[in-house]
Amino acid sequence: MTIRPRGYSPLGVTAFFVLAAAVIAVVAFVAESVALQVGTGLLAVAVLGCGVGLRGVMESTSPRSIRIDPSPGGVRFTPTRAVRSTFLVLGLLLLAPAVAFLILRYLAIPSAGPVDVERWYVLGIGLVGVGVVAHEVWILRIPAGLTLTEHGVSGTRGAGRIRLTWDEVATVGVVDLRGAHLLLTTTSGERIRIAPYWIGSDPNVVAPIVRYFLHDPARRHLLGGDPRAAIRRVEEAAAGSEPG
Repeated sequence: MTIRPRGYSPLGVTAFFVLAAAVIAVVAFVAESVALQVGTGLLAVAVLGCGVGLRGVMESTSPRSIRIDPSPGGVRFTPTRAVRSTFLVLGLLLLAPAVAFLILRYLAIPSAGPVDVERWYVLGIGLVGVGVVAHEVWILRIPAGLTLTEHGVSGTRGAGRIRLTWDEVATVGVVDLRGAHLLLTTTSGERIRIAPYWIGSDPNVVAPIVRYFLHDPARRHLLGGDPRAAIRRVEEAAAGSEPG
């Protein structure tokens, strides 16, 4: 199952955001007030930043590969640094046009009339930026990635906080939600879906590793040591050559 959404095209994403930014830049060029020119110009920059960020997130994982933290004490599938910071940066980019517009207005730089679509569009995007920044700051309390320890499964950010003991995990699999997502089903019936970029790894590879430790409690002590050694043991078991 592919980790990229069906129909995803890097060229298409780039073309869409470049075109959108160009249209907004034209609006900035013809705007009558300096405040609106600056605010709308920064909005064009923010749209370009969104395009770059989206591509960075979507392409942060590779098929049939995993990304782990080498520190001992658990196997932690971790997102790239770019993924961990991208959404916060995008929120700030969306907030910047509104902040610039308001600063210039309070400096008595003339604006258009009291009701103009462009101005409220800039401020509306700024409110979206406030929401994104607030959300990203709030979820910083959650450890990034997905960590397997002797006691259970914890972490993530995109799927909220996960803190499950092994006894609370019923099944582990992969589900197609416009691309492969890791699926954890709890004994209470909750279904937790995790996008690949939140774990920096291909869910098709992660699922068998989690499943191995779910169904073999005697091997969970391996999760307290070298994470690479723990994964090698899973690979040996899958190849039918696991040591006794």
